[in-house]
Amino acid sequence: MTERMEKIDPNDLLSRLGKLGGTAAEKARALLDEICDDGIASRREAEAIFVINRQLEEVFPDWDPQFCILLKDFLLTGDEPIGWIDIDKLNWLAQQIAPHAAKAKRNEFDLLISVLPFIETISGPFSECALEVLTSLASQSGRMTGELVEGLRSILLHTIDATSPWISQKEARCLLELNDRLGFARNDDLWNRLYARAMANHLVAMAHPAPENVLPALDRKTWLNTDTEAELGGAYLLGIQSEDDGTWFERVSPSLTRASRAHSQARAHAANPVNAPRQDGDWLVRRLGWNDQSVTLADWTLIDFFNTHAPGFAQGITLAARPDQAVSEMAFS
Repeated sequence: MTERMEKIDPNDLLSRLGKLGGTAAEKARALLDEICDDGIASRREAEAIFVINRQLEEVFPDWDPQFCILLKDFLLTGDEPIGWIDIDKLNWLAQQIAPHAAKAKRNEFDLLISVLPFIETISGPFSECALEVLTSLASQSGRMTGELVEGLRSILLHTIDATSPWISQKEARCLLELNDRLGFARNDDLWNRLYARAMANHLVAMAHPAPENVLPALDRKTWLNTDTEAELGGAYLLGIQSEDDGTWFERVSPSLTRASRAHSQARAHAANPVNAPRQDGDWLVRRLGWNDQSVTLADWTLIDFFNTHAPGFAQGITLAARPDQAVSEMAFS
């Protein structure tokens, strides 16, 4: 522990922050500069920085970039492994932000995004924290901005584990909640495309009889990467047209008979694609638990995506779905 830490007790400093103002705030800034002068020395100091950040952000308008640089540098060089962020560091970071995620600061989100390239495997707590922070910021701004969409894409691309190389149930639920909250806002066009690709990846993986056998075609990177347009739906088309590829739609259907019928119908539509008219949402919209008045541009982008890259899928999953239960409820239960 450095000499300055013997003079500056973060706990004592934090106990006074709520009452600071004017000259007192300037003194607090001087103390903060002293703490940060040589970088953060310990997790105790870093935790104090998080609390200071939440309480004094408006007092120090130039603080945001310094906050990110300091914490990122500490995570990479403060503890072993040097230059990398392991699960222990990752979970510690999530613990600092998650309790306040509903009122997250933008610089906390920027910090989460900035460390992604240095993470080998994203932990569950970190992923959930990052998605909750993003949802909070989107709600605060009232729309999905281009920066938030790209941040969401980065989180989804880096969140890959052996159990869910495609978009997971929790992630799909988060996307649905964002669309419910902000679907009719003036969102960046990137949001509609990301939503469609991510939801299509999840639903096709849920309906596929053995999605783990067709990687990397169903890997989320293939579906979320805008440079892989020609590869999208490859696993779907190859599988749906085969009569010996298992029973499609079984996991989203109440019976093998219904799933088999859905597979046959989807295969027929895939062989002779016929796009369902956008003005008639009954064939998919009701099965997804929507109604005509609640269908957003992102939803229509998803439907158009199916027509282009997975012909017959929408018709198949419509038939496979239980008449009294939405596809979204089955997929995310």
